[in-house]
Amino acid sequence: MGIVASYVMLDDGALDRLLAGPESDGWDDFEYGDDEMEDLDKFWDALHVALTGVTTLDANDGDPLSQAILGVRELDEDNESEFVAVIGKGDVPRILAALRSVDIDGTIAHLNPSEKVREATYPDGIWDLGLEGVLPKVFGLLVAFYERAAAAGANVAIGME
Repeated sequence: MGIVASYVMLDDGALDRLLAGPESDGWDDFEYGDDEMEDLDKFWDALHVALTGVTTLDANDGDPLSQAILGVRELDEDNESEFVAVIGKGDVPRILAALRSVDIDGTIAHLNPSEKVREATYPDGIWDLGLEGVLPKVFGLLVAFYERAAAAGANVAIGME
């Protein structure tokens, strides 16, 4: 996976182009406005740990909280330099409902990842940044993004590079 995670709303046509594969315009050619995009920077894996208890390397494919971070369908599992996944607009409300059920302040207050999980979380040393103040804000950005996507009836694409 990559350094920075970006979440982008796509209409059905843009999703179809993205799903068309390598011969399509590709992730970098999509245009979107500020309301249609959210950037979690390098905090995506630590947020995944907070929400699920495991890093993205050990993610449970069926967990909607994991899917909120990693998507439902990865597009090119063999591409090691870029991660792109999608969430169909039909799955967005289910994922949003799971996010809304999280008491993020309580989750963060009880967050105590094992040393093994701390060492496996991307990037190295992220837990030394005082994430207790950052993760609730990042979570809020993610929930607000999914609320906008649900209201717009949009698909979601997730890119990490």
